[in-house]
Amino acid sequence: MGKRFDNTESFFNQEVTFTYDGEEMVWFGNYQIRQFGEQSDDDYPGCQDTEIEILETDKIEKLSEESENWVLVDEKPSILLAVEWEIEKSL
Repeated sequence: MGKRFDNTESFFNQEVTFTYDGEEMVWFGNYQIRQFGEQSDDDYPGCQDTEIEILETDKIEKLSEESENWVLVDEKPSILLAVEWEIEKSL
């Protein structure tokens, strides 16, 4: 078995651009990434898992097709999940 590891890193005042329900949105806030598992060695391939946690949402905006201005969007769990997926894709 490989050596266990558990690393956590926090990111503050971040901006994440993502698509939700076909609309471009931008999330502003703080999040944390935790990566943990076992390192590989000669006898063990190792494994790793990643968890992303939204710590705080300052605001979420979307581009209005009508006015071409950014407008505020209410926070919903499904939107935050889309933010987490976008963060994970960038790792």
